[in-house]
Amino acid sequence: MKLRFAPTSIDVISVDLFDTVLLRDHRCERRRFLLMARQAAQALRQAGHDVSADALYRSRLDAQRLAYRALELARPQGDVPLARIYHMQTTVLGLPADAAERLKAAELDFEAASLRPNRRLLHRLAALRAGGKRVIAISDIYLPRVDLCSLLGRVAPGHPIDAVYCSAELNLTKRSSELFRAVLDLEGVQARRVLHLGDDRRADHEMARRAGLHAQWLPRRRMKLLRKLDGVLLLSGAGAQAAAGAA
Repeated sequence: MKLRFAPTSIDVISVDLFDTVLLRDHRCERRRFLLMARQAAQALRQAGHDVSADALYRSRLDAQRLAYRALELARPQGDVPLARIYHMQTTVLGLPADAAERLKAAELDFEAASLRPNRRLLHRLAALRAGGKRVIAISDIYLPRVDLCSLLGRVAPGHPIDAVYCSAELNLTKRSSELFRAVLDLEGVQARRVLHLGDDRRADHEMARRAGLHAQWLPRRRMKLLRKLDGVLLLSGAGAQAAAGAA
């Protein structure tokens, strides 16, 4: 994988995580939530909680939608931590607080099984790190840093990433460019000495450049198109049948 930068001009390589270092497949977000709900329903039944996969799926969609709507009104440059979504979800379903941990475990297990490492990029990053560059990850995601580090270790063991920063913990996003500025302060590095890599044109390229970083866009156009098609299928009659089968 060819990266466009002058080696002597960069001290830190920053990478997006999902769909850059950790690659998702063709399934849209709603289908992933549906499959996660199936796994979570099994885990909850084993713990003595009788809740259907369909109820888990729909409550997750509702909780996430409401949480982000509230965020837009209160702090549009921030993000929603997953713990808040789980709290809303378990409250609506009348589940005990410890059910949130089972929901998270099911979600992380699903992610670890469905993600695959971007070996070409990881190999390049390892070579850069061996040459003295610092490698960090910056992600707009509701998962906390400890869970992101866990996923990295499970999906890409031996990865060369030195530090992970995420919107859920810093309450700032790449899409506002403010997360980049916060990470620059935490790293104690000048923006012009950082190269950021990612698949999202706005968040990883335009906003990184707005914050003063060098940026290289690594698009996954075909996969994004397949996800749009999968979303259409899920919302069609075929998708409705799949959702009903999860109940």
